[in-house]
Amino acid sequence: MSCDEISSWAGQAGLKQYEVLKSALGARKQPLIFSISTSGYENEGIYDELMKRATRVLLGESKESRLLALIYMIDDIEKWNNINELQKSMPNLNVSVSVDYLLEEIAVAEGSLSKKAEFLTKYCNIKQNSSQAWLASDVVSRCEAELNIEDFAHSYCCGGIDLSQTTDLTSACVTIEKNGIIHVFSHFWLPSEKIDEAQARDGVPYKIYIQQGLITPSGENFVDYNDCFNWFKNLVEKYEILPLVVGYDRYSAQYLVQDMKQYGFNMDDVFQGFNLSPVIKEMEGLMKDGRIKYASNSILKMHLLDTALKIDTESNKVKMIKLNSKCHIDGCASMLDALTVRQKWYGQLGSQLENR
Repeated sequence: MSCDEISSWAGQAGLKQYEVLKSALGARKQPLIFSISTSGYENEGIYDELMKRATRVLLGESKESRLLALIYMIDDIEKWNNINELQKSMPNLNVSVSVDYLLEEIAVAEGSLSKKAEFLTKYCNIKQNSSQAWLASDVVSRCEAELNIEDFAHSYCCGGIDLSQTTDLTSACVTIEKNGIIHVFSHFWLPSEKIDEAQARDGVPYKIYIQQGLITPSGENFVDYNDCFNWFKNLVEKYEILPLVVGYDRYSAQYLVQDMKQYGFNMDDVFQGFNLSPVIKEMEGLMKDGRIKYASNSILKMHLLDTALKIDTESNKVKMIKLNSKCHIDGCASMLDALTVRQKWYGQLGSQLENR
């Protein structure tokens, strides 16, 4: 079965249509679906879904064994009008499409923003708002390390909090710099009455992670945010690890923020949108350079790998999203909150945060 121009299949209707066609092949011994398309303009449809799955497969961290992904697109959006770069997105260049014709299209696009957007979409295969997987599995794995919080006693740090809005995981972390390396310690909370439900729904062994001390049951049907406050308080009182500033999503529970402030924590709200592009790019660079090490934590590792990026090609900005609707990225979000306030306050607090 061939599904052509899937980028034009509208939103949820397109997703449902694809699933109907896919399920119709369920009785076949060797079902095969070709999904073919240039990029397009529809958001949150089957094209976006397959792009995120395909880029995860190509990055090497996917459990799918029956998806063959072939993606032709440019690497550097700044070189969108460079013929050599365009050969990456147009393997049939100078066969079915001539270079002369493409040069004419480039000239038109250089003089019109709307034509440029169309050129990026149809010739470069980059959507105006495209989504793709983020971190490669080898990068995430190299950043994992055996670390003990006790070894970082008497240190300054930055903190991050990502609170669950309903019954999801709540995550908190601290980033501690030593010898030029940023060390990350994370913890998670899950409502005690929702553990079985979450384990069945997500296919994640939360009970094992509780036994390992990575997750703490909290509250009954909703996380008791006092547990998050007490985690930070314990870092201060037991280890003298002092968060100089703690970043939190602005939609977080205000009474937790007030408790943190009354205790003496400097709280700074973070809006997790396209404005965090510089921090996202810095975090990726630091991880690739081996300058971030996180204490061995299967949940944080899973959340890092389940994070995708939504890219606005007009502004060249990115924001963090889930790889798919069933994924959790709370650990990555709290880590990004901590790195955001670290970047924001480094000019004033850098000498302390370096812990020399």
